[in-house]
Amino acid sequence: MNVDFIELWLALDRLPLLFSLLIYLLVILMTVAFFVVPTWLIIRSEPSEFYRELKVAQASFSGTPKWRGIVHCLCSYITFFNTVVGRLAAWLILYMTLMQFVVVIMRYVFAYGSIQMQESIWYMHGLLFMLGAGYTLAKEGHVRLDIFYREASKRTKAIVNIVGSVFFLIPFCVANFDFAWSLVVNSWAVREGSTETAGLPYIYLFKTVILVFSFLVAMQGLSLALRSLLDLTDKQDLDAEPAGA
Repeated sequence: MNVDFIELWLALDRLPLLFSLLIYLLVILMTVAFFVVPTWLIIRSEPSEFYRELKVAQASFSGTPKWRGIVHCLCSYITFFNTVVGRLAAWLILYMTLMQFVVVIMRYVFAYGSIQMQESIWYMHGLLFMLGAGYTLAKEGHVRLDIFYREASKRTKAIVNIVGSVFFLIPFCVANFDFAWSLVVNSWAVREGSTETAGLPYIYLFKTVILVFSFLVAMQGLSLALRSLLDLTDKQDLDAEPAGA
């Protein structure tokens, strides 16, 4: 009986290690589930929408000038890429929610905390917004401060999008990329990790997302400007607008 009691006590004393193994197993399973599954769903669902856009782009090759088809195809590829990245990033919402639930249960029920799990939630929160910015721009989900844009004509909207993308959005992304480059390089040089002793040692990877963010948004800004250029040069479409629009 004494031996059984001692073994039970030792087993209870090893619970933090068991919890750690459980955490790593949970992270691996969730990573596989919430990366493979959404990727598979996107591959099944997204091509239909993408190929519809490509058919429209390819149809423009039969007309003149040919450059319209090339530009349309380029915009379609950029939007498709940002859509895939954005939809994958959107799954982080569920991942982040479940991880927060596990953190709360383990802290207040089992009196066990994990700094790595807490920091992983911060990582996912940042990834969600940084990787989803280009997709949000593609869906026109960003807040516009111009109160006149909504009621403007198609030609005016095209001009606003071109000016805003070429002179503001893309230069901002280039400047942001240039400013962040030295920070990211220095972070990689020292393999920067968490300021917490038991934290995640991947700050250098997390900072790299700033460069990815700049690239995704700049490419989508280029797509927006090119699409607006197509709208601006589409005389038939503009002529079809009602007078006074």
